[in-house]
Amino acid sequence: MATTRTKPNISATLADGDLLPRFAWPGAYSLFYITRQGGILCPDCVNDDPDEIAQRDINLEDPLMYCDGCGKRIPSAYGDEQ
Repeated sequence: MATTRTKPNISATLADGDLLPRFAWPGAYSLFYITRQGGILCPDCVNDDPDEIAQRDINLEDPLMYCDGCGKRIPSAYGDEQ
């Protein structure tokens, strides 16, 4: 029998007034968030509408990753900054 898994709603774990994290722990790697439509948001923009978030990840090597909301560069952990 096959089972299906559903991804938890990231914002469902937040209490009122809490913000989604800026960094992963341990390591303090910069996080970015992916919207249900496939957009990329920085931690500043994601907290404007956290219900639209499908998942989050760490930017390890993409030095040219930018937020679709504000246009700010999302720092990478190991990618060369240009």
